[in-house]
Amino acid sequence: MNIRWPFKSHFAVFVSLFFFVILTNQWLSFSKGIQYVQANDSEKYLALAESSPHLPAAAHSHMAERFIIHSGIGLVKFTGVSIATAYTLAAFIVMFLLFFSLAKLFESLRISKQNLWIMAGVLVLDPYFLRYYLLAPVMVSDLVFLLGMTVALLGFTQKKLALTATGVAVAVIGRQTGILLLPGLTLGILYGAYKNKKNLKQAFSHALVLTLVALAVTMFQKWVVRDIAQPFAASFWVYFIGSIVDLQVS
Repeated sequence: MNIRWPFKSHFAVFVSLFFFVILTNQWLSFSKGIQYVQANDSEKYLALAESSPHLPAAAHSHMAERFIIHSGIGLVKFTGVSIATAYTLAAFIVMFLLFFSLAKLFESLRISKQNLWIMAGVLVLDPYFLRYYLLAPVMVSDLVFLLGMTVALLGFTQKKLALTATGVAVAVIGRQTGILLLPGLTLGILYGAYKNKKNLKQAFSHALVLTLVALAVTMFQKWVVRDIAQPFAASFWVYFIGSIVDLQVS
């Protein structure tokens, strides 16, 4: 039996599901939403926004390096718009850009309309995908990371180096973990060149460009916040091993 799925546009599918999320969401005030979802990093991000166009006296290094987003949002206060409103507007803008990028990615992958509704539904209706950020828009940098990752994958599928590099840069601006996109993208580029018998030298150069873009953004962020950045209290491996221990105990 053939089913006529509504909306021909992939983007319209994401937007329609998003409106369902909006209509069924539990709306709280800016401060209560942060408390409800236990967005513990919000205080540090708000400090970056409220100090804009300057930087706060001190901040944890990994959060300070995300100053581009939060300091940029903080500039809106000079227009008379509150920080809370600015974060909410920013979260909605990034969400719609994310929907547009996902729609283009699914189009590139030639996802059928039936599978599109299933996959989009799994993403958009997941309580941790959007509802968390609707309640705590101050965590918008996470959404920026997702946007950058999606754009990078879109550029990869369309074999557009500039678009891929833009996605990597945006992902790193959102979260430093965006740099972890490099191994997968590099392997994909090299394998694609090898499989299709393309120029491996060109593939290596494309991978090098992506690496340089990610490193340039990372080093710029570190340089700007070098005077206020405080080191981690514990290394990555301490957190990693601690997480494994917690899982085994539970």
